[in-house]
Amino acid sequence: LGINASQRALATAAGRRVSVFTHGIDEKGLRRAARVFGVRSEFLLCDRQGDGPQFARQLRAHLSQGNPAVLLIRDFDHWVAVLGFLKSRRQFIIVDTRDENSLFRRWTGARLLREAWNRNPPDGDHDEPDQYFAILLSREDGQPARWRVSEEWLRLCERGSGDTAAGMAR
Repeated sequence: LGINASQRALATAAGRRVSVFTHGIDEKGLRRAARVFGVRSEFLLCDRQGDGPQFARQLRAHLSQGNPAVLLIRDFDHWVAVLGFLKSRRQFIIVDTRDENSLFRRWTGARLLREAWNRNPPDGDHDEPDQYFAILLSREDGQPARWRVSEEWLRLCERGSGDTAAGMAR
């Protein structure tokens, strides 16, 4: 979106201490932090697994405008960034802060639906229904995203270092 914010700054904006790195932020905290940085957030929720293809279509439509999203995965345990969708390869571009082996992951639609279906076990500590859930992000000022993910951009980032990719994004 062209907005530079560190994880520390996002944690502060969400009203959380730096310990958030081990305890995480919920969707309300992420929304609060987004607002502080001039980012509009819209929740996309689908509580029927059979409606997953529709969820993926809505996510792709949002990404096609150059806007990113944050996706809830691993049974309500983890958030990943979805930076874009490569139409030619039919792949979602994922950034996972827990993945130390790769700067980006490329997920097919089928993998996205597998990873993003969150189940709440009967004895779980969530009172949420099973669901797909994403936070769609866009600039609050209505301006378009400053850059878009492309195959060429990904190749440049993957051949360089993480610092190079971050610099190119800025």
